[in-house]
Amino acid sequence: MAEKDVLKTIEVWSEQEKTPAHILAGVKVRRNWVSGKEVTLKEYQAAVNGFVKGPLKGV
Repeated sequence: MAEKDVLKTIEVWSEQEKTPAHILAGVKVRRNWVSGKEVTLKEYQAAVNGFVKGPLKGV
């Protein structure tokens, strides 16, 4: 099983990917994710990239 298919909490991915806390907080709000949510690395990276590169309004 490739790492992209492994489920880990968003906090674990955040630490592994060195995502700043304020970016993770924004992703959680935008995606309506709660602490401890488990996602794949691919899902996590897509959410972070969508938040960072997405529009500022329309949260």
